[in-house]
Amino acid sequence: MPKLDVERLIKVVGLLASNHDGERASAARMASDLLRAYNLTWEDVFRSAFGADRPMAKNLHAKEEQRTEEETSYMRDRWRRHQQANPRYKSMNGTNAADTLRALKIMPRGLTDWDRDFIDQVIRKGGAKNGLTEKQWVVIFDLANKAGFGRRRA
Repeated sequence: MPKLDVERLIKVVGLLASNHDGERASAARMASDLLRAYNLTWEDVFRSAFGADRPMAKNLHAKEEQRTEEETSYMRDRWRRHQQANPRYKSMNGTNAADTLRALKIMPRGLTDWDRDFIDQVIRKGGAKNGLTEKQWVVIFDLANKAGFGRRRA
């Protein structure tokens, strides 16, 4: 059996990072077909890449266990300072985050792909429930204006 064309597999797998659903699906199918042609599975690829005797998950847990109490405390303090420096607000200037995000999601008139992706990301990360940072509010207000919210109709 000929040797696997690794360069081709790398290019195809790179397409999995595409912003387009169809392109990602096609890349996944092509990569799986390529492996199947060489009688390989994804497990074979990952075990080869990370070593059969050392599964990746075990290595990740081992690193976490090696953290000292001092490192853990430092990380906890750093996260606390970050939260204090970047407070989240569920509403701003009388505008509710959940309602605004929902309206922008339902009626995305005039919004670009980037705008819609930003809204989806904020919703996925719990922005409606946990509130938004000031920077996120600035973008949301800009998107609401861009979509025509708040304008009076003639």
